[in-house]
Amino acid sequence: MSNLRGFLWSMGRCGTKAILDTINACTTAEMPSWVDTEHFINADYFMQLYSRPFALALHFPQHIAAFEQLVRNHRQTPVVMTVRDPIPNLKSYAKVFLKSFVSRRIDQMAEILGSGKSIISNVDPAAIDHMIMPMIDYWRHWSAIKDSPHRIVDLSDLEEPRFTETMREICELFGLKQTRRICWTGVGNTENDGFFLSYRRELPILGRKLELHFTRWSGLWGERGLVTLGTLRSPLLDGLIGPGGSLFVHGRADQLLCSGGIEREREALRLILEHPELSQMIAEVIVEDHGLVTKMVQDEVEAMQNILIAKFEESFRRDMEQFLAVHPWLLERWSSVGLPKVPEAEIQSKRLRIFATAAPGSSLAPGLR
Repeated sequence: MSNLRGFLWSMGRCGTKAILDTINACTTAEMPSWVDTEHFINADYFMQLYSRPFALALHFPQHIAAFEQLVRNHRQTPVVMTVRDPIPNLKSYAKVFLKSFVSRRIDQMAEILGSGKSIISNVDPAAIDHMIMPMIDYWRHWSAIKDSPHRIVDLSDLEEPRFTETMREICELFGLKQTRRICWTGVGNTENDGFFLSYRRELPILGRKLELHFTRWSGLWGERGLVTLGTLRSPLLDGLIGPGGSLFVHGRADQLLCSGGIEREREALRLILEHPELSQMIAEVIVEDHGLVTKMVQDEVEAMQNILIAKFEESFRRDMEQFLAVHPWLLERWSSVGLPKVPEAEIQSKRLRIFATAAPGSSLAPGLR
């Protein structure tokens, strides 16, 4: 019997990490990192043989078709779908996307800007349509989960006043046993985490060049094939990660020794990273790169936001109206969409049609209020 207890269907900037971290810290269950989504979609052995109760975060919009099939294959597994006022969601994601896009190719972007071109002109339009915009297709998301036991959680439910209560309700839906008191721990992602998620820099380490990646979390990186090498501490980083904080440093596995020698090499690199002169040199590079990325993003983020909003208006507004007609309680919380008032008779008609076709046992009450 599978230990799968639930799905967290959470696209965009909707509190994914806050839910994941709380389940890992305060219950008997585990939630693998959302960055592993791509790997476990087709890993049936993972679903069948995971040794502890677990839940999965379905986070990347480019995999929606696979998520839909996954939920169909586990129709009795409860789903928590997180949502957010779509325009603020798109604006926030535009900034994170640009930071990530630039931070993984800083030198290339600097050359492009120097030639008089914009960063946005180098973003593949197909990537926007495939990897960003589907996150806001709430009607499709909800249509995929409505026949499963489910709950819709607005981002405001994960803010401090309601966080503890909301997480208790999510744990109850998933059938998870609490092992620690749930409490508000602050915002899961800082302003600078978008920079670090994709940031990489090739640096000389005692005459050898290594491509290094950096995160605030030991077990979280944005792509495959990385190995944790050690931690980086420097007062120069205080403005980015907080006083006394540290960054975990990851290296590409294909640049390291293989098999029997890798542990000894990691041990040597850890000691090198702790050397004051080298750590200061790396910190200086990171701070300078962060400043460059911040300036590049500030100059173009509004244009990127406008592109996403225009695409929403063109392709997703009508479906959003359908979604809100079934979940009118969200209209009381969302201020930016400016949707027209939906006649009550139309709302009731749509809700009745949905209830009539719902699977037995499905939970369809808006927000489970």
